[in-house]
Amino acid sequence: MARQTDTRSIPARPWARLLLGDWTRAVRDPIDLIRLSYLAGAVWCLAIGEPGTALRFALTFVAVLLPRMLAAPRLFDFFFSATLGLQAWGNLLGLFAHGDLFDRFDHLLSPMGVAPLFYLWLVRRELVPDLHEETRRFSWLGILLVGFSIGVTVGTLYEFYEFAANRFGGHLFTSYEDTILDLIMDSTGALVGSAALALWAQAGWGSRRIPGPPSVR
Repeated sequence: MARQTDTRSIPARPWARLLLGDWTRAVRDPIDLIRLSYLAGAVWCLAIGEPGTALRFALTFVAVLLPRMLAAPRLFDFFFSATLGLQAWGNLLGLFAHGDLFDRFDHLLSPMGVAPLFYLWLVRRELVPDLHEETRRFSWLGILLVGFSIGVTVGTLYEFYEFAANRFGGHLFTSYEDTILDLIMDSTGALVGSAALALWAQAGWGSRRIPGPPSVR
């Protein structure tokens, strides 16, 4: 299939560089500040004697480097980087201890970020077509199905983790009803995230982050 070159550019506006970057090579934009907040959270949790939560923050920091490595578009970079930290922040702030609302919120939003991002990873590995390739009439449906399947699979694997954690001495609250409700929220989030990616592809916006605007003098 023929490839189309992405020739888009961000106009030079005073606010555009502030919100969209690129500031420096190390810290490009506000999304990089989100990434760095997980590293800061890991250091803080070690300082206050919470090694388990520190490990969650550290693993989250490593994971959210993936969209930067993939040069993912800002929208999908933001959703992945912001929602993946809900587990770490929720545990630090004790939000999971106050009913099921935050847990449901986490299970809804996390797949919205995970499903599109891992589809983009498959694009980079050339396992699925790139978003800016010439597509057939119903190619959007393939994007939707693949992305949805990824999101649901990740949600299911997390339920396996909860089962194993409790089996080997953990204290996570689980029940049949809780597992099913979690999977419903996972599936809904994965569907929304995959639909956003399919719409993105239909608009012809490509799979890579475009450069930030030039400096305004």
